[in-house]
Amino acid sequence: MNPPVSAPHSLEQLVSLARLGAEKAARHAPDPDEFNEVASFVGEQLETGNEVALIELEARLRDEDRRALVWYLTIVRTLSGTARFPDHFHHLLFIPVQAIGPDPRRLALGDATEEIAGALEHALDLGNGALQLSSEGVSLSTLESLRPLRWHALSRGKEDSTSLAGEFEELGAIVGRWKVAANDRVRLSRKLAHALQRTPSLNAWKMRTEGLLEERTPGVRVRLYPAVLLQDLFPLLRQVRLNTQLEHAARQCNHVRSLSWCWLEKPGELTWRLSCEGREPVSGSTAFPDESAELVEAQLARLAQRLQLKLSPPLP
Repeated sequence: MNPPVSAPHSLEQLVSLARLGAEKAARHAPDPDEFNEVASFVGEQLETGNEVALIELEARLRDEDRRALVWYLTIVRTLSGTARFPDHFHHLLFIPVQAIGPDPRRLALGDATEEIAGALEHALDLGNGALQLSSEGVSLSTLESLRPLRWHALSRGKEDSTSLAGEFEELGAIVGRWKVAANDRVRLSRKLAHALQRTPSLNAWKMRTEGLLEERTPGVRVRLYPAVLLQDLFPLLRQVRLNTQLEHAARQCNHVRSLSWCWLEKPGELTWRLSCEGREPVSGSTAFPDESAELVEAQLARLAQRLQLKLSPPLP
């Protein structure tokens, strides 16, 4: 039997706080009280190494309230991906990668690691010498398997991210640590939001880095996505996976008419169907274990518009 969640809050109180915080966030209302109390609980468990309490609350929310789960995991990932020192912070930083080509393979940066890191420092104004990158990419399945204490050890430098490297599947990320001075309010407040901008320096870095990786991984086509912190990593990679699956399915049909979808009983399993002219529909499913349904459905709507599909009512 799992030990109870530590004082001052019981598991029931924490569940209630997460639900209320998620409800306020959905209304774009301030949630500082709920956020601060849950963040204090998460921070205490990370510092004392009590991962069981964190997992217990996650499991409860996963069973009962998906919106509260998303809200809670954002806090867990924000804190476990950040290490605070007396005069600086270390944030885990990720460069999401899609590598399409023969299996098995390793995605190695090799002697280009410092060049890639230095160019990204310049393109994103991270600070000279502030970014350390792992020399190999890490698959999404490996990243998904890590628990909060492991993330926290990586952010604190107690574990090297090269320990995660192995055969690289189609999706994953290059893992790095970004050092920011504690008094650098501008960089701390931005939190890489500007990485989404298509500046000339970022575009040049992206093209150059994709070329360097393809040179070192023969037969593989590489595509990079904007750098993110831990709390934004999994939604981005899973959106890329869904886009890739639907685009591939659409190419199998000469004339795709509509896209329909539904959520399976298994939490986080989205099933979808493309109706085609003159042939059987093309169906598939995509896992979204801890994303909000609203986020995924908004992505489906944008994708349908881009592929010029009619978005049909949900599947029965």
